[in-house]
Amino acid sequence: MMKRKLLLSCLFAVAAHTGFSQTAFTAGSLSVLRVGDGSAALGTSATAVFIDEYSTSGTLIRSIALPTAVVGANRRLTLDGNTSGVSSSEGLLSLSQDGKKLTLTGYDAPTGMATIATSASATYNRVVGVIDGTGNVNTSTALDIFNSQLISSAVADGNNLWISGGTANIYYTTIGATTATSIVARTGRSLRIFNNQLYASQVSGVIGPIITIGTGLPTTSGQSIAGLPGMPITTPSGREFFFADLDPTIAGYDVLYIANSANTDGISKYSLVGGNWVLDNVITGQYTGLTGVVSGNEVTLYGIRFAASANKLFKITDATGYNAAMTATTTDIATAAANTVFRGLSFSPTVTTTPVKLLSFTGKESTNGVRLNWSTASEQNNSHYEIYRSADGQNFAKIGSVKGNGTTNEVLNYSFTDLSPLLGTVYYKLSQVDFDNRFEDYGPIPVKSSLQKNDLKVQVKDNSLQVSVFASTNATSEIKVYNISGNALAKVSANLTSGWNTVEVPFTASRGVYIVASKIGNEITKTKIAK
Repeated sequence: MMKRKLLLSCLFAVAAHTGFSQTAFTAGSLSVLRVGDGSAALGTSATAVFIDEYSTSGTLIRSIALPTAVVGANRRLTLDGNTSGVSSSEGLLSLSQDGKKLTLTGYDAPTGMATIATSASATYNRVVGVIDGTGNVNTSTALDIFNSQLISSAVADGNNLWISGGTANIYYTTIGATTATSIVARTGRSLRIFNNQLYASQVSGVIGPIITIGTGLPTTSGQSIAGLPGMPITTPSGREFFFADLDPTIAGYDVLYIANSANTDGISKYSLVGGNWVLDNVITGQYTGLTGVVSGNEVTLYGIRFAASANKLFKITDATGYNAAMTATTTDIATAAANTVFRGLSFSPTVTTTPVKLLSFTGKESTNGVRLNWSTASEQNNSHYEIYRSADGQNFAKIGSVKGNGTTNEVLNYSFTDLSPLLGTVYYKLSQVDFDNRFEDYGPIPVKSSLQKNDLKVQVKDNSLQVSVFASTNATSEIKVYNISGNALAKVSANLTSGWNTVEVPFTASRGVYIVASKIGNEITKTKIAK
């Protein structure tokens, strides 16, 4: 019986470390990097690493162990187990643009190896781990870089990898490689890609909280870097970060959230105002992980609070929108167990690529209706969008469509105006349809319409009156024209749809003052005109 238990233990260990097929991640779930298995107190020695999959409500779905032994091409991936100091710069997560690859970094070292973050990289290579949507783990990328220094993060795009850590360089390589190219002689902490541009946080040399590296996704040495305009040039403590596009009048991203390990910097919210990034406010505390999702004007953030006494996964719902102080209330949804620590955070990788990567979907009342705006970072096989409207958020009816742009990696902006909006809070849903007639829905988003109920406007013409009637629902209207003595001079009945309707009323009376009245049900709306 003992032999059987040992055999099963060995089989499970091999399965965990060779990239054997796992169960696919749950769509929309969160991935949290955890250091430690809870069996012993944490310190500066090499410690086992896990990816914990959580639902967005904080339910633990499963844990994936990273290798602690070399099996085939897969190397070990362990991390410094310290709960303070430079350890907040390790274990950061990034998700590829297409959502298919989750990346993390560590050391090819056995558990228990002392002071691993300052070890010789020739002896203990720095390792990049890549996890796909089915849970397969690849730790074959092992590099002699960041000698005697820590490794912080990596981000993938296809087979390409960019890696940060230490104090001197950001590197480019490919999955499975054993060498890397320094593309810039500065380094950072979190690396992420937004709209085909490589960004880094906490860059050496005091450039600012977030920088761009080269143009697009550079792979060669000698790249330039630039801080985001308007951001303070101070010693930063930025870790993971998230861009959002909330204002349809501004091209591209216009809101930025940054998790900082320094208590005073906390979670910082910036907005792009007049071409400069302006600080909206800060939620103080020590934070490392951060990701988010946009729905309408609302951003839901998920983050990791790094403080040793309160190491938690939390949620913030920021409904304040563009250029406004964010909600300061955080809701804890999971807590790191004793002798473990949470560090990086990301949405989990998926198996398939979403046909359209939506950056934002917003709605706002305009002078002639409700204007909907949305933007995309990329599109694949996109035929068109269908727009649906609902009065109760449950029952939707199609009100229009907008042509898509096939396949593109450019940021594109779209708009649609509902010229006949319903009264009060109206719900809109966007349905993206590809050329194979497959579709994906976005929203719904609520928009408050303050247009007057059963409103009435009149334009006087030579031989008629052009009457614009607003109806809150489909109805029949009786429109009459009276003189000041109350005598009816003209009468027209019209079937109205919800929203604004135009009705032509023949009217050839002499100059004078008249009253136009519209009766819908038992409600009469009147206005006075001069002819």
